[in-house]
Amino acid sequence: MTTGHQYNYQDYVPTEGVFCPICQAPCVSLQDLNNHLDREHSEEDSKGALLSWLRNAQKKVSTSLTTKSVPKQWVDLSSNPSFFVSDQQQSEYVTQDHWQRETGNDKCQMPECTKIVGKSGAGKQHCRKCGKLFCAFHTQYEIRLNRQAQHDPENGVWCKVCMGCYVSRKGYMDHGGVTRDKTSILLSKRVKIIDKVHLESNRLEKRLEKLARIHLSTDSKNSHNGHFVNDRFNNGLLSPSSSVQSISLDRSDSASSRDSSLGSILSPKSSFVSSNNSILSMKLKYRDGEQSVTKWEDDKLVKKCPYCESTFTLINRKHHCRLCGKVVCGNIRCSKMIPLYVDMSSDTFDTEPVGDTRACCHCVRYAFRRKLLNEQSQNPSVIFRLYNQLAITRKNIENQLPKFHQLILALEKEKALNRTSESFLRASQIRKSLLDNFALYDTLVKSIKALPARSPCMKRLQTNICAASNIYLQQNMLPLQMLPRILKEKPERKQLKQQLETYLEQTRLVEGFIRDAEREGKYDDVKTLKASLEELHGEIENLRAKLD
Repeated sequence: MTTGHQYNYQDYVPTEGVFCPICQAPCVSLQDLNNHLDREHSEEDSKGALLSWLRNAQKKVSTSLTTKSVPKQWVDLSSNPSFFVSDQQQSEYVTQDHWQRETGNDKCQMPECTKIVGKSGAGKQHCRKCGKLFCAFHTQYEIRLNRQAQHDPENGVWCKVCMGCYVSRKGYMDHGGVTRDKTSILLSKRVKIIDKVHLESNRLEKRLEKLARIHLSTDSKNSHNGHFVNDRFNNGLLSPSSSVQSISLDRSDSASSRDSSLGSILSPKSSFVSSNNSILSMKLKYRDGEQSVTKWEDDKLVKKCPYCESTFTLINRKHHCRLCGKVVCGNIRCSKMIPLYVDMSSDTFDTEPVGDTRACCHCVRYAFRRKLLNEQSQNPSVIFRLYNQLAITRKNIENQLPKFHQLILALEKEKALNRTSESFLRASQIRKSLLDNFALYDTLVKSIKALPARSPCMKRLQTNICAASNIYLQQNMLPLQMLPRILKEKPERKQLKQQLETYLEQTRLVEGFIRDAEREGKYDDVKTLKASLEELHGEIENLRAKLD
């Protein structure tokens, strides 16, 4: 099946004759050309013509695309590959103004090489980047250079350089690989999220203030009934609390949880509900005001809690969040009773709340975000307080260790001379202070390790702090054994006892380190610590022998 214009073969047959492609002889028609080829040109001639055509095609392929000169000889395909068509092209591309001038007796600029280069041009190579003369062996490196002989990895051409230029090029010693800075993208998205969080927090704070004013106005209307207010407090319907614990208090049996079921049956206009002294009437008035703050979700359409996905039953009852209107369950992880403050602009919980209401966990986190952050900053966690004390103790140790090391070196130099007991006593005092700080450091580390971990992140933090502290103790406590003893002709018994107590205390610490290292599987540290423990035992035995 063909469509469109019909092509005729006769339209493409030449009318003025054709020429033989081998001998250029004229032929009248294509048939005459075929007869001429069969008659005049044998198989050997066809082969010769084919070889001639292939030779000409190879010359065209080997012709340079950047120079006008045509190579007169074939390219040796078995030779080493070259990145340039000719040396002349390379010299024309990269500048040679900075090349070192030849003197005829030049040596290779490589410090370890003593070869003389430049004799008849044998073994002579210029580094294309720095321009210095090198032997052929020390210019086997190649990098891309531009016309100014500067490193250009994208647009440059391959050139021979020395090892110094090869190693010093930009990016040679990079270990991070290719990176892309996405900080600007992160900051732009972070700003949008922060603005959204601030807007949501401000919106919920305004709703909390409206709810507080509704509760306050409702209470003021019924304040003339003293017994009514007393009943409310006795029944626990109001729980004014100025601490953060009121936010996390779960009261599933409070009046705010009961009104979701009773409110569908009773209304403030019912004939059997008193408008003056009935608690239920006042809570229903709360409900009308609370529904004016935000639209409540229809509880008939909700079958499961949106947070824990538990099905609502007679036991698992429905509750409305007074800040967003969602239907949630009474689980403390899904909703909780929160205090109401007339002024939410304060960053603290100093003011007395006017009442309480129920809110979902999402709204609680956003509504009290600023207050909770300020409360946490003023009352940091126990692990942070212990870590601050640990940092202070470590700073004291690092301040005393250099002084102790200097005294140790001074005492070692005084071996051949007359030693003075003054330097030894000073070193002993610093050593005792260091031991006390190390003992305090070890106590703080154990306290951090004994803290209960509320999350995997906290557990990992405690483990890392303990591991780093144990390494620090092992590295810095061993030099304390280097304190030389001054052997007096008649050593005092009191000083020997003090020294024995110090060694015994140090022995107990090292034994504790050995147990920790064996528990963590650090067998190399165990060997080092056991060797130190044996030295301590030897010193203790010598002291006990002197005391006996």
